[in-house]
Amino acid sequence: MATVNFLLRSAKKEASINVNILGSDWRVRLSTGVKIPTDIWDTKKGWFTSYYNKPQAETVRYDILKNQLEEIKNSIELHLAKYGKIEDEDVKIIISQAKTKKVSKANVPTRMHDYLPFLMEQMKAGIRKTDRGTSYSHGTLKNWKSFLGNWNEFQEEIYNRKLTFADVDNDVYSRFVDYLTVEKDFTAETLKTRISTLKAFLNYAYKDKVHDNCI
Repeated sequence: MATVNFLLRSAKKEASINVNILGSDWRVRLSTGVKIPTDIWDTKKGWFTSYYNKPQAETVRYDILKNQLEEIKNSIELHLAKYGKIEDEDVKIIISQAKTKKVSKANVPTRMHDYLPFLMEQMKAGIRKTDRGTSYSHGTLKNWKSFLGNWNEFQEEIYNRKLTFADVDNDVYSRFVDYLTVEKDFTAETLKTRISTLKAFLNYAYKDKVHDNCI
């Protein structure tokens, strides 16, 4: 019976993970496209170490990546059980499917400050697509990252706490606009981008049934 395990491609601070499938007289080794910090990887076990002491945004990301690797391994083992062997192209298809598979609703964070980085990681991983069915561009992901920074600063400076979905009303919306205009001195174009991102963020959460706040 063939074995399936994962290997780091290098010992750098952050490295990609290969899937290694070894049969009696054949081997398939391919990159999974999953990249993680090496300090959360156990080289001997070929799996993640505990990472829940990390910041919340990071643990959300690692949970998604761990789920992807689990899906890859399970699918490969099912293929091997059925056919006894697997080809490079089969593994590439499995990897692609695992990285675009939707996360179970049970795994979707319900707190606003957890959901936003979760959503962004889904976009980055290709799990969450645009309305056109395409992956989010580097520029769009960069805009979302900037929005996350501004939103966190706004909550801390104006409210001194993390807001909930239920907190977001017309008053919060107006204060956010004022904050970006006065405190950040953003141009009209940048302001428009941040507000559009806020609306998209709330809409995604609404569709995921994380909240029912129709501001």
